[in-house]
Amino acid sequence: MSVLTTAYNAEPFIASTVRSVLAQRGVPVEHVIVDDGSEDRTVEMARSAGDARVRVLSPGRVGRGQALNLAVDAATHDYLAILDADDVAHPDRLAVELRVLRLRPDLAGVGTGQWLLGATQEPAWEAVDTPPPVRDIGGELLYYNPLSHSSVLFRRAALDRVGGYDERRRALFDWDLYIRLMSAGYQLAKLGTPLVGKRTHPGQFFEGGRTVRYAVDCFTLQWRALSRLRRTRLNAPVLLFFLGYRLVPRGLRLGLRTIAGRRAPRPSGRDPAS
Repeated sequence: MSVLTTAYNAEPFIASTVRSVLAQRGVPVEHVIVDDGSEDRTVEMARSAGDARVRVLSPGRVGRGQALNLAVDAATHDYLAILDADDVAHPDRLAVELRVLRLRPDLAGVGTGQWLLGATQEPAWEAVDTPPPVRDIGGELLYYNPLSHSSVLFRRAALDRVGGYDERRRALFDWDLYIRLMSAGYQLAKLGTPLVGKRTHPGQFFEGGRTVRYAVDCFTLQWRALSRLRRTRLNAPVLLFFLGYRLVPRGLRLGLRTIAGRRAPRPSGRDPAS
C-alpha cells in the first residue's frame, strides 16, 4: 500500500502525518512524500522518523499537480492512498478502505468523512464499524465535492487510465480527477465513518483569502462537467446557487449550518459545497 503526500512548508505538521501512516494496522505501507520546494524544515521533519518505509523526493517547486503525479510514478503498489501533509489517518483507515475496494471492482476509489482538527489538536479516534456504511457518490459530483482528497484510496490502474492528475490546473485537482474517473465509467464511494483528521490553520487555501477565485474555479469545473457527466444545462440554476453559496465567507457558512442543526457538534465530513 502506497500513501502519497505532497508537502509545501509543512514543518509544523508533517512528522505527525508520517507517524499516522507508519501506525497503520493490518497492511504493509510505504510513504512517498514529494516536497514541493519547501523553504522550511519540511524535508528534515519528514525524514525524522528514521524509517526505511518513508521516501522523500525533492524535485523543487513544481506545483501541486506535478507533485501528485511524481508521487504516483514513484509509488510501488497497486493501491494508492492520499494523505495531505497537515492531516492524520485513523490507524485502521487503509485496512478498511482496502476491504471495500476488493469487494467492489467497479470502484476507482473510496474515501471517508473527516474530523476537523485545530493546528495542534490530535484526534480521539473511535472504533470502526465492520463493515462501515458505504454509499456511491457519483450522483453528487456535479454539485459539490463529497470526498475529502486526503481520505481517498485509489486503484492505480484507474488513475493510469485517465492520465493521473491534470497538471495544468491551479486548484481542485481532486474534484477534477473524480469527474474524469466517473466519465471513464468508474464509480466512487464514501464510507460513513470518518477516518481522517483534517487540520485547519491559517496557511490553508480558504484562510488565505482566495474565496472568490475558488468559487469561480468551482463553477467553471462544474460547467464543464455537465457534458462529461452527461447532464443537461437545465442544471445551470443549481450551479449558480452553489456559486453564490461559496461566495459567502466560510466561517459564516459553517456558523449558519451549525445554527440550522446540519452540523454535528464534533464535525465530520468536509464542507458539502467546498
